[in-house]
Amino acid sequence: MGHILKLASSLPQSQQQPESTATPTESPGASPITSTPSSKAAASRQLKKLVSLLGQALNAESLEFSDVAESPLREFDIVRIFLLAATFSSRRYTRSILGTHEVNLLYKHKNDLETAPEEDIELLRAAISNTADVKPGWFLFRVMEAEDVPAFLLSFAIEDGSDEVRIGALDLLTKARIKLPEDWWPLLPLHQAPLNVRQSAFEYFSSLHEETALRFLEGITDDNPLIVSAARDARFEILVALHPEHAFAEILEEDSYLSKDKLQVLFAHAARVKDEILIKGTEDSREQIRRLSLEELIRRGSLSTAIADKLTKDASLPVRAISYGYLAVHGTLPEFSTIRESLKSERKELFSIALSDKSYPDVNEIILIYLRQQGMEDIQNAVEWYSSDGPLAYRVLATDHFDNIAEKLRSDLVDGFERLRKEAILQFQAILGSHWESTYAKWKEFDDFIKTRFTEAALLGLAEHAQPGDADLARPYLAQTDDSLLEPAVAIVSKVGNPEDVPALIRITKEAYGSVRESAASAAIDLSNDPVAIAHDFLLNGTSEAANIAYKWLVKHDSGIVMDIFKLMLVSDDEKSRLRAVNYVSNRLQPSELEQLLNEYLKKDAYYYNIVTWLDRLLYSPPPLREIYAQELEKKAY
Repeated sequence: MGHILKLASSLPQSQQQPESTATPTESPGASPITSTPSSKAAASRQLKKLVSLLGQALNAESLEFSDVAESPLREFDIVRIFLLAATFSSRRYTRSILGTHEVNLLYKHKNDLETAPEEDIELLRAAISNTADVKPGWFLFRVMEAEDVPAFLLSFAIEDGSDEVRIGALDLLTKARIKLPEDWWPLLPLHQAPLNVRQSAFEYFSSLHEETALRFLEGITDDNPLIVSAARDARFEILVALHPEHAFAEILEEDSYLSKDKLQVLFAHAARVKDEILIKGTEDSREQIRRLSLEELIRRGSLSTAIADKLTKDASLPVRAISYGYLAVHGTLPEFSTIRESLKSERKELFSIALSDKSYPDVNEIILIYLRQQGMEDIQNAVEWYSSDGPLAYRVLATDHFDNIAEKLRSDLVDGFERLRKEAILQFQAILGSHWESTYAKWKEFDDFIKTRFTEAALLGLAEHAQPGDADLARPYLAQTDDSLLEPAVAIVSKVGNPEDVPALIRITKEAYGSVRESAASAAIDLSNDPVAIAHDFLLNGTSEAANIAYKWLVKHDSGIVMDIFKLMLVSDDEKSRLRAVNYVSNRLQPSELEQLLNEYLKKDAYYYNIVTWLDRLLYSPPPLREIYAQELEKKAY
């Protein structure tokens, strides 16, 4: 560690050169491990004992080992000898990283280990390079102070002979948002290192949202265009965070290709860009910039209807759809047929890159928005059986004017909308006279489809305004395979159903598709007389959607029963279940209790390396890293 401090301070800012990479025969010049006479002496004593045991085994001409009393070598002895040999080999020749099984065997005997500083470094290298989350190792460094973390991570990032270790160190610096002293920055592997190492180094700079980092990146020059490009990308991310208007203006001036990553960064900071710049963005040649600008102007209420109307002629289908949606909110739309024609598209256009979680509205959504701005009489006049917009108008009545049509709506559901169908027949008769039957015969074949659309509209209204008796109206549709009917039926039952509906809801979680599985799972838990048992079953045996809902429900509950459920899941065959279990117990147990759990886990006949690794991280890693490990685990659990 002293080596790094000395190295960084010895290079004047104006004379610092690009970093150099250690050769395989060089040892890391900076050690994050503090060497003390007592630690060396303890390691020496342990190794001398092992040498003696090894000598006994050789004299007995037996290199086998087992747990029987007669065997001179035990499991710990073998892995301890391995650590010494691997340390010699790695530091002198190979720079290889300790293997997963070997690390875990050593960790199993962590309380017996007496290690030399050089061996500690090898164990720490394994923990840092641990992209697969299966190499525990922080136990031996549990006394490491937070202020020591930046120096030891930098040490590994610039001097280690393994790219995997260097990347691991850089990624930890980035995730923990650790700001290294500025006079250390030139030491980072930005120039001579392999591409993937350089990429991690530039990603570290991208996380430093400071003016000094911006200026540092602007000063980077290199003959390699990939390095220059990476520096520009990192600079751009900082610029967007610090000066979004400047960054947005640069993008508009360049008129070059924008990666998805850049677009997402722009979108995240668009709220800080002035209206006039966004208005200019609506005229940009790139669809993504036009859409980003349009969505942000709408979000803040700064889009004029004139610009929106102009953009309904845009070459991009999403831009046209969003613009029509905005006009619909303001009650100004052309004929619905015009909109439908405008928003017809080839399939490939439907997969345009989305800049936010919300997608652009489809034609029916736009018409619904418009109808909601109209008076009730106009909406009622639009309810026609054979009109493509009739079910949409009925839906607006059902959701926005429910009290006025509640009685008719429930009656319509019971008799299959016979009232509306008969009204349509009367219109045929009035218009066509005696010839109405031949014309009606051509339309009649659409009746079942139309009935489904009106039923969906009615059920959606009930889902928002359901009364206890409405569960009987919804239950017949729980057997539907059509999601348009099944989803609102589940929503109604979830509000006004009872425990007798749980079997049907469980069946839906297994047989249906998409989001309705989650709705049914949530309803089954809420309506059950034994919600913990239902959630537990979903967690172990349900679909992924049902398991997600069950976990979100269980994780909110503190009880001995729930704790026991998650403790049992620590040895589940399913990795997701194990991660959820360790996330739950780590948020509920005190450190001493969690440590006891880890020790008991290690004594099991069979256990999982990733659980040991996560518990090790959460218990023993230094504070700046412990927080990011907890955050990562939380994300993986959900």
